[in-house]
Amino acid sequence: VPLVVPDNFATLQAALSAAQAGDTVWVMPGEYIIGNDVQIPAGVRLQGSGADLTMLSGMVTLRPNSQVDGFSTRGATPQVQFDGGDSIASNMRFKQQRGVYISSAIQAPVFIRNNVFYYADGIAPDFDAGVHVFSPQSQAFVENNVIGRVGAGIRSESLQHALATMRHNIFYNLNY
Repeated sequence: VPLVVPDNFATLQAALSAAQAGDTVWVMPGEYIIGNDVQIPAGVRLQGSGADLTMLSGMVTLRPNSQVDGFSTRGATPQVQFDGGDSIASNMRFKQQRGVYISSAIQAPVFIRNNVFYYADGIAPDFDAGVHVFSPQSQAFVENNVIGRVGAGIRSESLQHALATMRHNIFYNLNY
């Protein structure tokens, strides 16, 4: 059975629960409200129909080797949380003050690329960021993103973040 929401599975959680490593869960255009945190299992890709067509309201947690691609997000802060390495958030549109959160010392790299981060309700408070790298041991590649109208574009809990690579990002209207 193809893993297609809502054609073959009524909810994201039902499709993700049926997914195995190597599977792609396809999400048709529409808005999908997540009651609690939705976990993308290890090795699974959650593929929206494009940020202009597919909206997630709530938080998604990426496990190792998982990917989320092609959604707009709103609601929970953050909208995507990395909880495992070799994971990717790409081609997303984040509409809140903290879009991506790298939560722990993840030994394998995470990739945040080709996304747009902005606070839809004016300029966000000072303490928020489009990308928040919590642990100085986390390996993060933050590339080709547009980040604006948030407190800080990229926030790190460490003044020297040797494991982060940040390149080709555009920042505008930041508080600091």
